[in-house]
Amino acid sequence: MEKLIITCPSRELNIKVTKKLVKDGYKYFNTSSFLEGRNWGEHNNSISVSGIRGGGHCNLKYYQNNPLYVNYKFLTADEYLGIKKLTIIKSTIMNKITAKIKRIFNKDFQAQYKAGIIDDKGDLTSDGKIELDELIRTDYEEKLTIRAKEIIKEEKENK
Repeated sequence: MEKLIITCPSRELNIKVTKKLVKDGYKYFNTSSFLEGRNWGEHNNSISVSGIRGGGHCNLKYYQNNPLYVNYKFLTADEYLGIKKLTIIKSTIMNKITAKIKRIFNKDFQAQYKAGIIDDKGDLTSDGKIELDELIRTDYEEKLTIRAKEIIKEEKENK
């Protein structure tokens, strides 16, 4: 796996980058805290990952000035996520909505298609799946916590 340093200017980008890193097979010492963005901060805005061991958060200057990271590739969050390329693709898609799609999709589906959340068949894209996952987690966080506590309690009782 490629050794990376990725600068994330916001907590939201940090979470998106972390989700993609995990999906791409990178490991963290404490994955849940990274996925929730708890390690991100204004002065702690860059992620280091090597794929071999857990990742870390620190400021970009630390990584740039530390000889341990000389073989790491430095990227912005946008570069890692492919956002610039994605923006070009999305603008092309928006200009090419066919008459067929306009006939088949209602206004809501047309908006989702334009945003790249669904494809021309109405199926969720990978970006759409990420967006839906974030919405579900936000809406059901309390219920998930209750269920997690029930599972822990059941495991203790079964021992």
